[in-house]
Amino acid sequence: MRDWFNSLETRDRRAVLAAVAAVALAAFYFLFWEPQMASRQTLEQDIEQQRETLAWMRGAAAEASALAAGEGQVGAPRAGKSLLGLVDRTARAATLSPAITRMEPQGTERVRIWLKDADFDRVVAWLGQLRRQHGMQVSNLDLERGKAPGMVGGRLALGYRTGR
Repeated sequence: MRDWFNSLETRDRRAVLAAVAAVALAAFYFLFWEPQMASRQTLEQDIEQQRETLAWMRGAAAEASALAAGEGQVGAPRAGKSLLGLVDRTARAATLSPAITRMEPQGTERVRIWLKDADFDRVVAWLGQLRRQHGMQVSNLDLERGKAPGMVGGRLALGYRTGR
């Protein structure tokens, strides 16, 4: 190989060296530089998404804490209405009925509810409405992140506030 290279004229040797340098630069760019930059851009997008999710979760946590603390006014007395009927009616009004997979009464004062693929914001708004308008509180809440952003599944227990 060396004999062949040395047998070339000076002009041809320069052309071969320029071609080798161009191939080396192209290989460096396509094998190292481009993948690194693409990976970096993907990571920056992931970080931004995680920051948005964190901000949303902090807001949701503050809202959930306010609901758990029982802030706000308590609604009208029960007036003999069925707890299951009330929960079902308000869930339909909040467009959460399709997400409720099971509803189970626990006496006349509590109900357990199982959710699947429910919009988190709607769930929180619905629980707030039940608290403000009907004097109900969440006694147990176990939610997990759903497959789609903003969607949750899990179970919760509702009941009338004590001391009424």
